[in-house]
Amino acid sequence: MQARDRYITLEEMPRFLAAVEEDKNPYLKYFVYISLYTAARRNNVLSMPWENIRLEEGVWYIPETKNGESQTVPLINLLIEKLKQYSYSSESEWVFPEQRRNSGHLTSINVAWKRVCKRAGLKNLRIHDLRRTVGSWMARFGISMAIITKLLNHNDPQSTKIYTQLNTDVVRDAIQKFANEIAKCTNLRD
Repeated sequence: MQARDRYITLEEMPRFLAAVEEDKNPYLKYFVYISLYTAARRNNVLSMPWENIRLEEGVWYIPETKNGESQTVPLINLLIEKLKQYSYSSESEWVFPEQRRNSGHLTSINVAWKRVCKRAGLKNLRIHDLRRTVGSWMARFGISMAIITKLLNHNDPQSTKIYTQLNTDVVRDAIQKFANEIAKCTNLRD
């Protein structure tokens, strides 16, 4: 089976986030920001209980992930502030409550997702592609594979390689950095 290579590009991100901000679904914006700023899997985000979020410590504790292990996810200040604003309006034990579900929390956000993708003009983008977006952008900006693997909570670094798409620009940037270093030590300029 061919691995997907779709992620949100640098050019697409402003349109995507504008569409997210404009959407009528009250949960979508927070779902997207949590997903982007933690790289967590959809099911972990949708089933987040408030008791596992420690805003004072800046962490979100996930008792059991897809790989069967627990995970402590660091929260950046921007996300902490968004969660503080959001938590004041929530009286549920769940970050994304859904009264009609036995679980008590939302299990899907697909309808709003499709609406946002259409509004942003993004084709063939799935919710899981948010994780690939995080991995790909981090690889592009020079974050080590070990850190990306840890953030994505992969046991096997081979899994992470699927998420870190190296396009021509990344390779060009790497060669340019190399050339810049040569130029520094030899006074060779282009």
